[in-house]
Amino acid sequence: CVYTIYELPGDQKEDSLANLSCRKQYRAMVNVLDDIIGELETKLKEMDMWDNTVLVLTSDNGGPTDPTETGATNYDLRGGKNSDWEGGVRAAAFMTGGYLPTERRGVTIKEPIHITDWYTTFPTLAGVEMKPLGDDEDPTMPHIDAVDVWPLIIGEVDLSPRQEIPLSWSSLILGDYKLIWEDSVSNAGWSGKNYPDASTLSSDVFDATSNCTTGCLFNVADDRSEKYDLASENPLRLQAMKLRLYELREEFFMNNDEFTEDSCPDDIDMECACWIAINHYGGFLGPFANLEDFERLNSSVTSTS
Repeated sequence: CVYTIYELPGDQKEDSLANLSCRKQYRAMVNVLDDIIGELETKLKEMDMWDNTVLVLTSDNGGPTDPTETGATNYDLRGGKNSDWEGGVRAAAFMTGGYLPTERRGVTIKEPIHITDWYTTFPTLAGVEMKPLGDDEDPTMPHIDAVDVWPLIIGEVDLSPRQEIPLSWSSLILGDYKLIWEDSVSNAGWSGKNYPDASTLSSDVFDATSNCTTGCLFNVADDRSEKYDLASENPLRLQAMKLRLYELREEFFMNNDEFTEDSCPDDIDMECACWIAINHYGGFLGPFANLEDFERLNSSVTSTS
């Protein structure tokens, strides 16, 4: 996983980290990830496991567009990470592996697939029956809404079984159309091919807003850049999607966890998530709030910053 805690590998870290921009640091990490995936493929082939392997590499969201941080470009999409615009939710993915039929390799699938659909697709491939998480004794558990997309991937069907994607409390994709229904929608600008550059302002994309108080409607199949609001032209579709989103909200799962306090000492000089990663998880990100061993972390671990 490549994330926004930028860390160069091995002996590159100390010598060059300070001399590289955020984007160059990110590219260096992607290069390492590419090497790791290559080593994994080589090892699977050596162990005669490649022919039974399906490997998926996927992003979970678009790039963050804050020019003072990472300054990613999602050209030609609108918005970025932490938004419901296509620049935040239309992510890239690819599949490989010896189990993938030869005739399907190199094929581009433009039908919608949600990242959660792998939750059902992979077990189904392995012959595992997916059972509901909840039961009568625990009605708080949500139902499994992931769908098996393997028939789409191998070309048995042309239409994805995933035609409805509730993105958030205020946004829904239904077929080719997307509803955004919120008073002031942030991150509403478009990043160019070379975004950001010397003339970039935060207001260009990250701080730009759009008013969707009565609902904005886009055909994201024909207008992936979300430049043309069709709400006034399609009032019946707009209303129908509002009603459907309202229905779906009733099934949204909220765990109602409460953040009371982080689990770090009071005298650290970095973000708690980073401190916990370094001192408690061997450098990996993990939970940092309301940990059961809060007292132990405060009393027995010394910051390495």
